Amino acid sequence: MPSIMPLRPWKMPSEARIWLDKKTKFSPKLGAGAYGRVCFGRMKFQGGKTQRVAIKVFKEPLSDEKASNYQKVIDDLRNAGVRIPKMAMVKIDTGRFNEPEWVQVSQLFGSISKGSKIATNSPWEHINLAQFEEGVVELTKAFNAGYYPSMEFFEPFRDSSKGGIPIDLDLLVEYSGISAELRANILANVIKKYFSVHSLSQENSGHIFRISLFFAKPGLRKILEASFARRGYKP
Repeated sequence: MPSIMPLRPWKMPSEARIWLDKKTKFSPKLGAGAYGRVCFGRMKFQGGKTQRVAIKVFKEPLSDEKASNYQKVIDDLRNAGVRIPKMAMVKIDTGRFNEPEWVQVSQLFGSISKGSKIATNSPWEHINLAQFEEGVVELTKAFNAGYYPSMEFFEPFRDSSKGGIPIDLDLLVEYSGISAELRANILANVIKKYFSVHSLSQENSGHIFRISLFFAKPGLRKILEASFARRGYKP
């Protein structure tokens, strides 16, 4: 089974000053998608230490309630052992409006000179088997936590030997509250689709199903197992 080490907790960004990097303000260098764009930023802690961060600026300003939903997903995933990067929802002045707006501040994977280390536009169906196994582990943990186990949640690194990172929370926020049966079907379909694209052998496909069942909560394992069985997997 893959050995996944949790990331160390982050100092709370609420205890720091955070701002967008003026040189790259609203630059899509780090990535852009349907919900917003990710820009370079900086975070200065009370002790004086400054570090670069990734700041997701949403296309439409988030209400306090919506931002709270994002933070709840972050907290729930972390409590479920999902290996999400250090991140939090904070309000900052982005310069777009006359008042601060909610943004998602995250640990930075990349640099201004080299860009993002994450292959944000890479179709997940074409990542290698080791990356996919890692993704299935994190999706199963998200399934345990009650969230939509979409593979779009998991972003591969450009260097495939580094695996990937579960970082895109948008669909998890949009589709929260769905039943365990539906979540199980979604996860089973993700795995089945990968098998189909790569024409995996029964041995390899069974191995991935077993990985998912291993990480599933005992109370949810039978639901997941039944969904897998409907797609041809027999333990």
